[in-house]
Parts: sequence; C-alpha cells; structure tokens
Amino acid sequence: MAGRNTETKSHYITVVSPYDPDPQSPEYAPDAEFSADVTSGYVPLTVKFTDESTGNPTEWKWNFGDGSDIIDGTTSDYQNPTHTYKKAGIYEVKETAINSAGRNTEIKTGYITVKSLEQISEKEPDAEFSVDVTSGYAPLTVKFTDKSSGNPTEWKWNFGDGSPIIDGFTLTYQNPTHTYEKAGVYEVKETAINSAGRNTEIKAGYITVKPSDDSDLQPSKHTPNAEFFADITSGYAPLAVKFTDKSSGNPTEWKWNFGDGSPIIDGTTSDYQNPTHTYEKAGVYEVKETAINSVGRNTEIKTEYITVKSSKDIENTDYSGSQISDEKYFTRDSQDESDTETDVPPQTQIIETITQFYTTHVEDISTTFIDDKDTNTIYNNPSSDPSNGDSIVNNIITVIGSIISAVIVAYIQTKRK
Repeated sequence: MAGRNTETKSHYITVVSPYDPDPQSPEYAPDAEFSADVTSGYVPLTVKFTDESTGNPTEWKWNFGDGSDIIDGTTSDYQNPTHTYKKAGIYEVKETAINSAGRNTEIKTGYITVKSLEQISEKEPDAEFSVDVTSGYAPLTVKFTDKSSGNPTEWKWNFGDGSPIIDGFTLTYQNPTHTYEKAGVYEVKETAINSAGRNTEIKAGYITVKPSDDSDLQPSKHTPNAEFFADITSGYAPLAVKFTDKSSGNPTEWKWNFGDGSPIIDGTTSDYQNPTHTYEKAGVYEVKETAINSVGRNTEIKTEYITVKSSKDIENTDYSGSQISDEKYFTRDSQDESDTETDVPPQTQIIETITQFYTTHVEDISTTFIDDKDTNTIYNNPSSDPSNGDSIVNNIITVIGSIISAVIVAYIQTKRK
C-alpha cells in the first residue's frame, strides 16, 4: 500500500509590508554577516563564530561545512556558536539570519583551513615562475616554468587573455605552454598549492604580443591613423564637398559620417576612400572619418568643419525687427539709372518694377525682405554724383507689395549745380 511523506519548510514564504520605512525594523529581512576568531590551525581546531548581521534577526542557522549537523536556534548559543573541526581540510561556512520579515544567508568559501598534525613542519608554498619569452608577434607561444618553493603539488594558471584557467597536479600543469592569438599586453597569475595552503604570484604586463610576426616598421600591421581634408569647407546650399583621405597605416576600409543626418557610408573602394557629398541645407556640420585595417580602426573627428549658408550675401544686413531702419542702405544697379533724373524738382517718376531684391543690389533672385506690411520705405544715399552733373540730395524708395512680389517706386528729387 502506498504511503505519504510530508516536507515542511519553516519561514519559507516571506510577505514584506510596504509601509514601514525603517530599514532596521523587523519588518525587513536581515542582512547576514559573521566573523571568526581564527580561520586557520591544526586539528582539532576550535573556532568561535560571531554574528554581525543587521536587521534585528531573531533566529540563526549555521552550516560549518565539515559534514556536522546544521544548527538552528533562537538563543545566544545559536547566534554566536563555537565549533570544533576534527579533520584537516578547507571548509566553507554558511550563516542564515532570520526574522519575522525573512531571511538572508552569508556564505564564505574556503574560510576555515584545518591542517593535520603531519603538516606542523610544512609551510605553504611561495609561488614563482619564469617564461622563455616575454615579447613577440601573434600568434606567440610561451613556455612557462614553475619556480615555486615549498613543495607545491598543484598548480593553477591564469594567462590573462580570456582563455580558460587551468588547474592540475601533473607536470603539464606545473610547466604549461600557452599560445597568445591576439595582440595585447597580458597579466599572468600562477597559484602554487600544497596541503598547508596556497600562494599566488601575479606579474602584471608580463607578456607583450605585437600585431604580427613581421617588423614593427610595417605600418600595415598597425592600427591606422585617420586623417582627411575637404576641397571646400564653406559655401552656399546646395554645397558639394570632395573629401580626400590622408590616413596613414594602410587602411583598407573607410567609414564616413557627414554630420547632416544622411546615411553613414562604409566601404573598401576609392569611392569610399575619397567621397563627394552634397549638403542640401544650411548649417554647421561635424565630419567623422574612420580608417580601418586588419589590425584595428581609428576615427578622426572635425567639429564645425563644414559651414553651409542658405543664400549669398545674407550676412550683409540684419533683418531682425519689424522694419528696416534708416541706417540700412542699398545701391541700385539697374541700367536705367542714368535716365532717372528730372529737370524740374521735385518730380515723381516710376522708374522700374522688379520682383525681388537684396540689400546690396537689385536683381532677379529667389528671396525678398518684404515683410507682412504693405509698404516699406528705404532711404538711399549714393556715394557719387550722376555723370551729367546732377547730385541726388534725397532719394526715397518705397517698396509696395507682399512677400510674393514687390514693386519698387523711386521718388527722385534733383537739383542743378
């Protein structure tokens, strides 16, 4: 007949209140911590453990790691127990601190070392090692030789290049051979172990592996140094710019970011080495070139390298404000200028109708500074007299129209010398 079995787990489910802000309150699980008065000695070794947990635990559970019974209780004997290790070995110790809110466990591996009486005259080893070569080109094979004292019986090696750590007892582990596949500078660690303990020798920057088995003088075996220039760095939109790669180190691939939101280009042909790019919009742009070869890559960044303006002469006059002041001048360059005077001042005459104009000259262009007003008046003060001897003492140009089109009517008052 089948039977039944029951497993009981005390303090197994913990429900924490979200309303208690005090981290020391029993409503929060404790944080387990402990220390020992001695961590190494000979059998039999008696160790006094001291609870250092925070969070007000009310119960303590200990596992001394030597196969003895786990102890669990709420009195001070359980909080700060004493335990005797009767066999040689290296032991892990666990303490679990418990309160009404939950539990937490502190684990210390290799914490207690118990030596046999035969080990009284034996000391832990002093790790030391050497190599047949400390520098060379990838792939670099290095022969390591153990030089440790103290009769180690086990050796553990970390070659520093991300390869697996090796650990063993044979001659192969005592004096291993390792091949470094990639260029770099590597730290090497050897741990020598015997029945009395262990010791580690660390040699930082010990192995230097260069990019190839060729001479350092071959630049193609080193990361390139990116550099470039442009045939033009400032102009008006649309602005076509020819970039020329000047990188050293024999790059075989080029990657460009022109800084205007256009797709990054990346390739290995001359079109990618020396590309041409057109900037469609006004702005100041950063340019990045990354030069790449089999060894690595390098990026040159030139901030504010390309300046693209929206139109010619736009910098000549500041158009801010609701109207153009009397101090803003322009020169009328129409071919009809010599025929604009009259003999009887003052005389009003419509000289010419144009559609748009800049501040410095009148021509057929794609912009106008006519604002939302129907009429804008500009005072014109030419610097030279007309060729027939008349001098203009006052010249008022009234611009009538909208943003789409403008009519310039010139009122010219002249006097005879």
